[in-house]
Amino acid sequence: MGVEIKSNYVHNSYKVNNTIVNSNINNNINSTYTDEIEEISLDTPENGHDDIQGEIVYSHDNVVITKNKEGEYNISVTTSDNKIVNYELYDQGRGIGISSQTHLNPGVVDLKEKMPASEYEIIKKKIISDCQESNLSPERVQLLEYLLSDNIFLTALNDFSIGNGCGTYSLLEVLNGYYNLNINEVEFFTSFLIKNLHNKDENIDDGFDAWLEIVFGKINSQSNSIGPAKVDYFYNNLQQFIGSDYNISNLRDATTGGPLTASAMSKILDNLGYKNEFILGYNNSDFDTNGEFYSKLQEQLKSGKPVILTVSNDGKTIAEFPGDFIPDDGYSDYVKSIENDKGEIKYKTLTNSFHFLTIVSMDDNGDVYIADSRYLPDNKEDNQKYSHILKINYNDLVNFISDSNFDGENSNTFTSGKECSGMVFIDN
Repeated sequence: MGVEIKSNYVHNSYKVNNTIVNSNINNNINSTYTDEIEEISLDTPENGHDDIQGEIVYSHDNVVITKNKEGEYNISVTTSDNKIVNYELYDQGRGIGISSQTHLNPGVVDLKEKMPASEYEIIKKKIISDCQESNLSPERVQLLEYLLSDNIFLTALNDFSIGNGCGTYSLLEVLNGYYNLNINEVEFFTSFLIKNLHNKDENIDDGFDAWLEIVFGKINSQSNSIGPAKVDYFYNNLQQFIGSDYNISNLRDATTGGPLTASAMSKILDNLGYKNEFILGYNNSDFDTNGEFYSKLQEQLKSGKPVILTVSNDGKTIAEFPGDFIPDDGYSDYVKSIENDKGEIKYKTLTNSFHFLTIVSMDDNGDVYIADSRYLPDNKEDNQKYSHILKINYNDLVNFISDSNFDGENSNTFTSGKECSGMVFIDN
């Protein structure tokens, strides 16, 4: 029986300046079933959609997929109240472009190109100014300015976006898509999180401290890759710079256990004034035909309102999934596709551990549409971006929904506490 936790803030307007710029989860999914996650056909549909820019490559019910002149794909959903939502897709595995390296997997060559120093300086000043205007304490502003100029810190933040950014990117897809905000990746992973990672009875200083725990957890977990001597030098310099104004001793012990939690996403949505609801403590069977949350999830998806949820692998070993991959927290076996006997690629798992996804719609055939922050490369030049978008039947999706009733050592949390897998209903 699932335990439902609600968060029902009424939506208020929220303006964003247009210039702003893995842990494994133990799971026991032993049911036998035939699952097939489809790569949606690229055949040009007969019907059009005048509200979307680009070439239409797929259309069914309330879902339209277009390809722009840069070759990037967009998934558009029309909600039950005739709102058109355009979802932008992100390459989580490439980082956010604030560092030219990663300590997760130093051999990676497909990182996003580091932005020019002049461009970064403009963004950094905007981040600091934004936090000052939001009343971040002076000692924290000073610390923020120092950290945003430190290569180890910037690389660790880049590492977080790659290795544990699925929850953050899923939320960004919703904010920039469903709520039509214009937040770029760099500010989203910095000033936006700093300003919103706190409870209603807290302030921005608490959000800043929670944000630091995320990034310093990544520094500490990658200490051997960075080099222990370099890490010690980093901490010594930092303590000398900040003096006694800010206590950094706890940051040395910070750990990163996973992406943003469902409750953290809900907290952010609450701070923005957006209605949402999150649930914890459920079994994936709660979403079966006779399950407690079956109707709730079906009605949400059929309305075109998104759901952010955690999926886990289906109990098979990773050795059964040879094929294409992208880096995942340093492991080259982040594999989500295999070839069948005909040499055709079929997707049989959504992750080798656990992963946040944004489910954006469900059609009349019972197929749900997924916007994934990790792309699924299939070695086709024209399909690298499109592989962000998946279609899977609802009954098969249920088998992948992470069973959150466990007490796993590595649970879904970016803090030292524990929170099991969760699900966030948007605008509910």
